[in-house]
Amino acid sequence: MSYKLKSVVVFLDVLKSYEKVSGLKINISKSECMWIGASRNCKREVLGLKWPKRPIKCLGVYLTYDYDEFIKLNYKQRLKKMEDTANWWRGRGLTMHGRAQIINSLLLSKLIYIASMFPVPEEVIKEANRIIFKFLWKGQDRAARKAMINNFENGGLNVLDFETMVKSLRLAWLRRLYIDEDAGWKRYLRFLIKPFGGDLLFHCDYEPREYNITNKFYAELIQFWAEFRNAFSTEDDSTSIIWNNKNIRINGKPVFYRRFFDKNLISIRQLRLHLNNAESLDLIRTDLELNCNFLVWAGLRSAIPVSLRGKENDVRLTNALGFYDNNTFFDATLAKSRGYYRFLIRLKATLPNSANKLQSEFNIDATNLTMFYSLPKLVCLETYLRDFQFKVLNYITCTNILLKKMGIVQSDLCTFCNLTKEDIEHLFFSCSFSLKFWKDFELCWKKCTNSNINLTSQDVILGISGNNNGLLNYCIILGKSIIYYCRRNNVKPNIQLFKVKLKQKYQTELYLARKNATLDNFNEKWLFNPLAFKF
Repeated sequence: MSYKLKSVVVFLDVLKSYEKVSGLKINISKSECMWIGASRNCKREVLGLKWPKRPIKCLGVYLTYDYDEFIKLNYKQRLKKMEDTANWWRGRGLTMHGRAQIINSLLLSKLIYIASMFPVPEEVIKEANRIIFKFLWKGQDRAARKAMINNFENGGLNVLDFETMVKSLRLAWLRRLYIDEDAGWKRYLRFLIKPFGGDLLFHCDYEPREYNITNKFYAELIQFWAEFRNAFSTEDDSTSIIWNNKNIRINGKPVFYRRFFDKNLISIRQLRLHLNNAESLDLIRTDLELNCNFLVWAGLRSAIPVSLRGKENDVRLTNALGFYDNNTFFDATLAKSRGYYRFLIRLKATLPNSANKLQSEFNIDATNLTMFYSLPKLVCLETYLRDFQFKVLNYITCTNILLKKMGIVQSDLCTFCNLTKEDIEHLFFSCSFSLKFWKDFELCWKKCTNSNINLTSQDVILGISGNNNGLLNYCIILGKSIIYYCRRNNVKPNIQLFKVKLKQKYQTELYLARKNATLDNFNEKWLFNPLAFKF
């Protein structure tokens, strides 16, 4: 019997001893085994256990050496469940904000568990994105995906990006690697990177493609860490380390001398480049007791490029693995996947395509644009109003110009005046019928608050800046929704509809405030009681 089988026998004996103490017994008839590693092709069936030819399911994961079968059982089945869930929710009449919540909580959660432990093929990421954005838009995309994964303040819907989540989940294993406990996966990883100094590699300024790590999971971890640090580090010790440095090469390859490293020769500073080869070698022999060939020492010193010769950092590997990002230290030994995600999404997420148009048309800067993107979430409790304003700001509200391009209507003229092309600005402000609506709105506001307002196109489309304009911005968004309601029903905008709706909103929010004991917030928002005015 081989030592490998002996270890299994010992393990079964331990389980029997555990059974005597606890009364819990392993069910041998349900237990399945498979040969792994160098014995993967073994056909023997021993110890009276099951050795099935099909894949084995362990903790929700199918284990098999057939790559296509692995992808089918672990990813494609989950993608099918993900699409079934999306189809079930598609008919529920959710707003875009509601669908974004379903994506983040119910759809992506089906892939997170398996993606945290195994490499995710590119085709799986593409299929997951197809399902996600088809569900979000109920069909074809109407805005850039990279904008939708942005936060609300930057014009997005905060939809989680699956590809970025995969990288974040992989990088989170660094924290586990540095937790002071033994594990088989740690030993195997350190075995793979032992020729490059073991854990030292993660501190070095290395080029991932130059290291042939056979295990794809670990190769991704090494690659993603290098990319992550290079993208965000403003200050770290990696470029001061001699070993595995992509800029320090001998015969075209990075250098790692185990004997030098074991003597604690780590940083460029220790090479004493201000001295000649003979003087520096004498010092290194004395200080580190390093017996070194003169030619090897001279070759190492000459490999240091001019750009790195001024590095004076004294590197100590006892320091935490990480880097400085604008004077804030990012500690990889403590970081979780959520922390990595917040960094990585900054690289990928973009402003909506409409951002430049808004800035040029209304002459606003990036700070004001962020404020206007944030307004709907700040002033509206109703997700349908947030949705409505989101579509207005992204120029994807269904006006006749857009509907004509889609072949749904024959004319792109305004539904109300039938004189001018119906774009966002004309529909909600410039049309004579819309202008009359806003004049009536201004009169109502004066009657209720005893303050004059003179709304401009920017006020109506974007909102009004200032901390004390929450209710006014809410009423403007509600007013625009009334105009759009009238357009859909082919009736002229009517201020009476707005008054009725405003009273309904007041009563609803008052009920919720009393129920949730948030009357202080309610009174702070509602500067007047619409029910007390006969307007």
